[in-house]
Amino acid sequence: MQKKSKKSVIIFLMILAVLLALRIYMSPEARVRRIVTQNQEELQQIAEDTLDGNAQDYKSSKNDGVFTSENGYRIVQFYLTGFGLGSATSYTGFIYSPDDRPVCYQNMDFELQQLDDETWEWEEDGSDNGGTVKKIADKWYYYKAWF
Repeated sequence: MQKKSKKSVIIFLMILAVLLALRIYMSPEARVRRIVTQNQEELQQIAEDTLDGNAQDYKSSKNDGVFTSENGYRIVQFYLTGFGLGSATSYTGFIYSPDDRPVCYQNMDFELQQLDDETWEWEEDGSDNGGTVKKIADKWYYYKAWF
């Protein structure tokens, strides 16, 4: 009986480890990083075409188009996933920044707070709106925004 119990615990822990690994592998940030790093040349061409006025989607991501900030920085934003209803919604995707500058979601002119060499956050005063931006590669950034 005790051998069966040990075997059951080991099987349970193995299943739990596999499920945890899958959750990490399938997280929106991990998906974005894989999409960008594995398809960077093709995405770069799509982003440059979008800046020239010819936007197209890329596989499972939607090209949201070009956004320009008050200071003239332009980005191309790709939407990957969203979750929530009404005022509890979050969006994730990736941004191409030809100037290689981290920017807010849809290039809103909020101040980015640098947390480390590759991570920035922003928030809207007086609300729970905010976001995170993480560098993936030169000119490419992951974003998560919530409203």
